[in-house]
Amino acid sequence: MKTTRRDAAMMIFDHNGLVTSQILIVPLLLFFALLVISDVRHHRLKFVRVLFQAVLCGYLWAVFDMTLFPINISRNVGTLAASGYTFQGAIDVHPLAMWYNWRQPTVLYQLAGNGLMLLPLTLLCGGLSARLRPFWRAIGLAFGTSLFIETSQLVMNYFNFGERTFDLNDLLLNTLGGLLGWILLKAGLAIWQRT
Repeated sequence: MKTTRRDAAMMIFDHNGLVTSQILIVPLLLFFALLVISDVRHHRLKFVRVLFQAVLCGYLWAVFDMTLFPINISRNVGTLAASGYTFQGAIDVHPLAMWYNWRQPTVLYQLAGNGLMLLPLTLLCGGLSARLRPFWRAIGLAFGTSLFIETSQLVMNYFNFGERTFDLNDLLLNTLGGLLGWILLKAGLAIWQRT
């Protein structure tokens, strides 16, 4: 069965014309291929490393899917509304207010989701690269990734490409999740080196 341009466009766009995260499949496959090629060149090619690299690429796709997509390239607010998105402010004006209401189910969902979102990042990247295992590099990776996501959401909101907010709570929780991933990595490496 031959794929037409229209079929390819339908994979990238949803029924309302919003760009979906499927646009990331080719860049992430190329990233995965580069990781594997680098391992081949440095004689580090092992099944476990390739598995970690594949999991890392799938994880990155999921994070970007949850945080940056869909993208409204038409910049028409009605397109976002037709897809179920509602207008939000560009910046959370009460950045730490959720901490006072932490027992509410929606707040618990936010705390857990954002707290755990970047845990696999520091765990996987530290597992793949010894250069990312020191504390400050792992925390810098988590903080930098979270800052990139939050800033992208702010810019997308400002230019009507998306309906997300820049939230300091997300930045703090994502970084704490990265810290938890680093702790789990260090504990796992200590146990593995003993055996």
